[in-house]
Amino acid sequence: MQFILCRNWVFKAAEGKIPAQVIRFILVWIGNLVLSAAGVYFFTHYLEINYIVSKTITSILLGVSYNYLMQKKFVFAR
Repeated sequence: MQFILCRNWVFKAAEGKIPAQVIRFILVWIGNLVLSAAGVYFFTHYLEINYIVSKTITSILLGVSYNYLMQKKFVFAR
């Protein structure tokens, strides 16, 4: 569902090839998963910040930077 919303509504990438976009989308998603886990681990263990706060900070940082840029420039590039 997120792929369809990003493809058609956010990035308007209807002319791209769907199989290639799906593969790149999954790769970016896996990267986000790894970076999210690493970010939460860093904030909770090294900076001793509460888990909920750590998750919130990590999610905002990754959503604004990594996720958006990778989807715009790599997954749905025109």
